[in-house]
Amino acid sequence: MQKFKFDARIGPTSGFQDFFTNPWKYSFVHNFKVHYKQSLLQALAYKADVSMSSANPQIPSLQDVTEQFNQRMQMGNAHQNVKGRFAQVSYHITNIEYKESFAFYDPQMAPKAPPPPSPAPTPTPIQSTPTRGSRFCTSCGNQFPPNSRFCNKCGAAVP
Repeated sequence: MQKFKFDARIGPTSGFQDFFTNPWKYSFVHNFKVHYKQSLLQALAYKADVSMSSANPQIPSLQDVTEQFNQRMQMGNAHQNVKGRFAQVSYHITNIEYKESFAFYDPQMAPKAPPPPSPAPTPTPIQSTPTRGSRFCTSCGNQFPPNSRFCNKCGAAVP
């Protein structure tokens, strides 16, 4: 098995052109660092690494990374004591930082022909820092505009 490290933000470059023209030959893993706080008064943010497997070299959307992070936080909460297990997970994401991407190629496992064509998803650019004045929902982690009174994804009241 061969492992290739590349920067998915750049797109096709010499040496990595095959990832984008023949993605069906590879499996991809994209790594992110999520900064979050458990309360607005907390001075320093915690950091968690989030890795996402993908069938293509494009960076997953911020929404996909947020959903993966939320799943990990809920799973982590399930292993705590009984009182904490059923408590609502409370945190807000302050930043999602792209770290790196890897492509894996195994000549024995790679398909010999491309799959039938399907419409390609449009990649969503990743921001290294949230936009100024943006906030995140403490229930679902969704980013919403600064003047919002309710989350536009889950409908939770904004604190």
